Amino acid sequence: MLVLIALCALAFAVSAAVVAFTLSASSDSITFNAVDGADYYIVRAYSYGSTISADTGVQMRVLDTVSGKSSYTISYSDMASDLKTMLSAGPVTFCVFAYKRSAVKLPSPVLTISGNMASWNAVEHADKYGIQITSVASGEDVVLTTLSGTSYDLSTLAAGTYTVSVSAASTDVDNYLPSDFCTPVRYSKSVKLSEPTNVSINGYVISWSNVENNSGYKVIYRKVGGSGEIYQYAEIAKDVTQHNLTLSAGGEYSISVIALGTGNYTDSDESASVSYTPKLFAPVISLSDGRIVWSAVTNATSYSVSFFDSSGNSLYSCDTTSLNYIVDLVRPAMVLSPGNYTIKVTASADGYLTSDYSNALDCTVKSIAAPVLSVSGNTVSWTAVANTVGYTVYYSKDGGEEVNDILNSDVLSYDFSSLADGTYTVKVVANGSCTEEAPLIYYSMSEYSNTIQFTKTSAASGEGYYITFANIAYDSNYVSNVYIQIDGKGDWITVTNIGELLEYNDVHYFYIYYSTDAPAVHMALLNNDGGYPDMEDASLSQYNITNSVSVATATKVVISEQCDIVVTVFENG
Repeated sequence: MLVLIALCALAFAVSAAVVAFTLSASSDSITFNAVDGADYYIVRAYSYGSTISADTGVQMRVLDTVSGKSSYTISYSDMASDLKTMLSAGPVTFCVFAYKRSAVKLPSPVLTISGNMASWNAVEHADKYGIQITSVASGEDVVLTTLSGTSYDLSTLAAGTYTVSVSAASTDVDNYLPSDFCTPVRYSKSVKLSEPTNVSINGYVISWSNVENNSGYKVIYRKVGGSGEIYQYAEIAKDVTQHNLTLSAGGEYSISVIALGTGNYTDSDESASVSYTPKLFAPVISLSDGRIVWSAVTNATSYSVSFFDSSGNSLYSCDTTSLNYIVDLVRPAMVLSPGNYTIKVTASADGYLTSDYSNALDCTVKSIAAPVLSVSGNTVSWTAVANTVGYTVYYSKDGGEEVNDILNSDVLSYDFSSLADGTYTVKVVANGSCTEEAPLIYYSMSEYSNTIQFTKTSAASGEGYYITFANIAYDSNYVSNVYIQIDGKGDWITVTNIGELLEYNDVHYFYIYYSTDAPAVHMALLNNDGGYPDMEDASLSQYNITNSVSVATATKVVISEQCDIVVTVFENG
């Protein structure tokens, strides 16, 4: 038989007090209402009159809370076997205690990193994980998120060094508290820089677009057609995106750029290459003492001086291979008509593009008058012309080849007495001068003078004389021939230096010149007294014919008595 039955509940999570609630009993079961916040219930039985507490009595049944259920019924048959014994001894008091479980802290996961993948073990009762990734450089979290899985791909991180830590958590927050974050694991991420783009060359400068996170750049030169090895390179400072191209040798080059990394950034691949042939720098020209001068341009082997008219047309140019050449300003005036011009210079060399034009110098070309010729005997004279540096005499004999002779400006006549007899055609031009300071003025070559034609003769009076002629060798290693024309008539006679002796009768005079295969000649002497010429004392010889090396420069030797002629050419080996 059941006596008064009471129900009490001890809800530790809700309150430390005992809470009474409705309990009913029947012949085979007890029923009690659900308690809000309870996780489970313990039914205890007490002998009549015993002290009732959560720690005394006999535990009859443990019952977990069922979500949404408002009451619970337990049959006596589902209780502990001790109940039958207790009931046989007398009345039994039932008490039901309601409990709220204490939450359990989850253990920290064990984190490992392999390559770019962070992974950890699954923690029992955990259904989610928190991951914290912190930048070592800044101390700031770059990732702080919750995952359902047990791995995380680190390859999406920017270059840098990080610490990675993971904690475990459960959605059953009443029963399981999140774990502590595990011991951080260090991770470094290296990123290859992007290669530079928009690489281009303008003149002597190569440029490109800046690459983020660079520590500088390297400009690489390779020779086109070579082995592909780097010919030379230049390192450029951080964030500088252009470079003045300099090369120690000409030719065609392939040039590319690399972005240099530092720390967790590695060097980029080479950029797309661009083709480049170095161009020489333009000369800087100036006027000095009436001449155009400039300093040598690096690697240049020749220069071209050009004269331009007011429309920009090049009318005259002259080239030189000298590296520091002074241009003769007279020659352009010989070919340019009077007017205003500009002068510019370019530098050239094999393997290089010709330089741009230099700065321009202005000049003016003016005309000068032509000389007026006259003749007296065997001498042709002409009038002086202002603004000249000299005169050029053009003459031909008997309609033959025209020769010329350039004279200084103070020479106003030309003596034909030493030349062979014949009919001469003569004309003269004046060669213009130029100013030595700006403004630069060239005086052009004049028109030809009037043409004079005259017959030059050397009258032979009376009987001539008997002569012998010998060409004595000084150095037998060289061939030095002497050429003579008797009395200015007939063919030129060759006299070798192999010891032959020539004889002539009835000679009034003769013309003489020589030629030699020696690299240089010290002097050439002629004695008409049969003695051998002496190089150590040239004054002992009657004639010094050192400058007589052509028909035009032949020396005339007058014969006034019988004599023996001896000639020696003293060569310099």
